[in-house]
Amino acid sequence: MELRAFLKTVLGKWWLVLVALLITFGATLVFTFTQPWVFQATATFVVAPTASFDSAGGFANGLEILSRRSEIASTYAEVANSRLIKDMVSSQLQLSAEQARNLVVNSSLRAGTNVLQIAVEGNNQVLVRDFANLVGTKVEAYAQGLYETYELKPLDQAMLPISPIRPNRKLYLALGAVLGLALGVGLAALVQYLQMSSEPGLKRS
Repeated sequence: MELRAFLKTVLGKWWLVLVALLITFGATLVFTFTQPWVFQATATFVVAPTASFDSAGGFANGLEILSRRSEIASTYAEVANSRLIKDMVSSQLQLSAEQARNLVVNSSLRAGTNVLQIAVEGNNQVLVRDFANLVGTKVEAYAQGLYETYELKPLDQAMLPISPIRPNRKLYLALGAVLGLALGVGLAALVQYLQMSSEPGLKRS
């Protein structure tokens, strides 16, 4: 089908394009505005040498595990992601089971550094901030008994998030409009094709 004929078909079936667009965009609108806002708060810590490096034995021990610092830092990240820490924090904040389930903890190392990033996602701005800071405190205390030559030190506390990280309503609505338009154009072309195929003059004898 040539471009001119295709455009003529679409314009001739404008009502079909409009219906598909309205239905798709309406469904996207309902879905988008029924999704709750999700906020994220992030606390950062640094994995640093302890005072034991000052002693000869501590220094020797530190050199022995210096090559494992990424592994050690990763261990701290795994501790922060553990259910044990999350349960301890949830208990201290007196959260219900539903509130705890709605919180997502994601701890990771910044690439090329020994900086541990503890990010908490949830629907309540104050809660994600408090939870992130308390997770860091619990991991800091737990980490004291893991290694003699490294410790976890606070770098930046989590701040109250101002803007949600999702859903991106503008993006969702734009995608819904594009999808609805594409669906409508496709349906118009399909209907035109079926109509042309059903005409007696176009059938083979």
